[in-house]
Amino acid sequence: MHRMFVAVLFVPLFALAQGAQLVDRIVAVVNKEVITLSELGVAVASAERQLRRQGTALPDRAVLERQILERLILDKAQLQRARDTGIRIDELQLDRAVQRIADNNKMTLADFRRALERDRVAFDAWREELRDRSRLRRSASRRRARGRRRRLPKRAPGAISPTSSPPIPTRRTRCRAATSGGARTSGCRSFLPPRSRA
Repeated sequence: MHRMFVAVLFVPLFALAQGAQLVDRIVAVVNKEVITLSELGVAVASAERQLRRQGTALPDRAVLERQILERLILDKAQLQRARDTGIRIDELQLDRAVQRIADNNKMTLADFRRALERDRVAFDAWREELRDRSRLRRSASRRRARGRRRRLPKRAPGAISPTSSPPIPTRRTRCRAATSGGARTSGCRSFLPPRSRA
């Protein structure tokens, strides 16, 4: 069982009103890792670009920031769990994933890198985000596989597996008592029980 500690922090507005210059600040703490204002800003800008490309109307900035912050907190917690369970994405796997994305966009790697930079996305930061996304996907796949194993129905004791051979019938003995001329007689005979029809 993984416990998650989250603290969302706010800079008081009076600090800005007094002329303090804000370089960066912590907006949330997830266990021992922080999410900074600049990290949130990059994620919000990326979401806005994506919405514009899709032709979707942008929500209110405060609403979008809150939604993106919630997603960053959840992602951070899931990444911590993935690291704790030993999920790693090595450099070779990451290079192949980057090349695959460039190929899907019908670009060379150099062209793809330039396209990211035109969108004001740093290639190295994007590459690390891709590593995190790959780690999250692998973690989700493991959880789904574990869930499927848990949901497999258990056979009742003595139940026959559909792949097993039918049971071998055993011989039974039937005894019958009768009265003949005032004297009680009995007789027993051995027989195979009839097979039940499916």
